[in-house]
Amino acid sequence: MRYRKVLVGGTFDFFHDGHRALLRKAYEIGERVCIGICSDSMQELLQKDAAGVSPLAVRLWSVLNFLHENGWLGRTEI
Repeated sequence: MRYRKVLVGGTFDFFHDGHRALLRKAYEIGERVCIGICSDSMQELLQKDAAGVSPLAVRLWSVLNFLHENGWLGRTEI
């Protein structure tokens, strides 16, 4: 089944195989994919261990790099 838009979200900290699998599946079933990445301020609001989470810029770079490697940037909204 193919969907026009698929939405996924997460912290995407320490980008790992689970993140890769989630995104691969999203692009497999969706024409476009919208990715929500938890902001630094949201981490604080959720009272997670913000000190142990990489800054948003680092997490965003990891996601963008993976998308670029797979040729998916043109089908992406972040």
